[in-house]
Amino acid sequence: MRTAVFLVLCLFASPVAGAPPKRVVSLAPSLTEMVFALGAGERLVGVTTVCNYPPAAQRLPRIGGMEDGGIDLERVLALKPDLVVAIGEFQMTTVEALRRLGLRVEVVPSQTLEDVFTAATRLGTLLGREAAAKRLTADLGTRVERIRRMMAALPRERRPRVFYEVWDEPLMTATGHTLIGGLITLGGGVNVFGELPGRYVQVSPEAVLKRDPEVILAPEQHGSPVDPKALVRRPGLAGVKAVRTGRILVLNGDIVSRAGPRIADALELVARALHPELFTR
Repeated sequence: MRTAVFLVLCLFASPVAGAPPKRVVSLAPSLTEMVFALGAGERLVGVTTVCNYPPAAQRLPRIGGMEDGGIDLERVLALKPDLVVAIGEFQMTTVEALRRLGLRVEVVPSQTLEDVFTAATRLGTLLGREAAAKRLTADLGTRVERIRRMMAALPRERRPRVFYEVWDEPLMTATGHTLIGGLITLGGGVNVFGELPGRYVQVSPEAVLKRDPEVILAPEQHGSPVDPKALVRRPGLAGVKAVRTGRILVLNGDIVSRAGPRIADALELVARALHPELFTR
C-alpha cells in the first residue's frame, strides 16, 4: 500500500517539460542558502532540519536530516516537488530511491570553494536565474580575490601553523582536502595536518603537540557550545604554542563549514582570525 501511495504522489509531482521548477526540495543547507541567494527562495517547499539560514528557511517544511537514513522519502514525495537538489555525498542511496520513484533529482556538489561557483551557475541554470548567478559569482569572486591577494604577499614565516578542531571526543581535524582546509590556506595559514589523506581524520593530542600549532580554530558547536577553556585543559595540549599564547579562536561553524553563498564571509572570518593585523575594521 505504501509503495502505491508513493507512485500516485509521483504522478502528481511530475513537472511540466521545459518549465523552470516551481516546487523545489533542498537536501542540504548550502544548497538552500544558494537558492535563496539566487532570489528563488519562494520556490522552496521543503528543506532539511539543519537548514537554518536565511531565517526564512526555518519556516519551511522539514524533510528530515541531510544524510541517507535521515531523509524521509514520504515527506519529500508529499511535498510534490518538480525538482530535488542534493549534494550527493552521503546521500546517493536517497538520490537513487527518489529517482526510482519518478522525481527529478539533480546532484550539485557542495564541498569545496570551487564547488560554490559551479553550484551557483548550475542552480542558476536549473532555476532560470542565470543573471542572478552571474552577479553572485562575480561578487564572490571579487571578495575572494581580495583576500587571496592580501595573503599572497605574506612570507612563509608570517603564516601561522593552524590546528582546526572538527570534533573533541574523539579528537578530529580537517585535512587539506576539505573546505575549511582550503580556507585556512587561502586565509594565510598552514594547516598542520593538511597533508594527511582523507578529509576528516582522528588525531591524538600527542600528534598535535608534536606539530605545535600557533593557532587553534574550532567551530562554535560540537553538538553543544564549544568552550575554549576546555581545549586548554585537554591532557597533552598544555605545551602547544596556541594554548600558551591564548590563540584559541571559535568561529561560526554554519558559515565556515558550508560551501554556499556565504563563502566569502567564511574566508574573511578565517583570514581575520589568523591575521587581525591586516584588517583595520
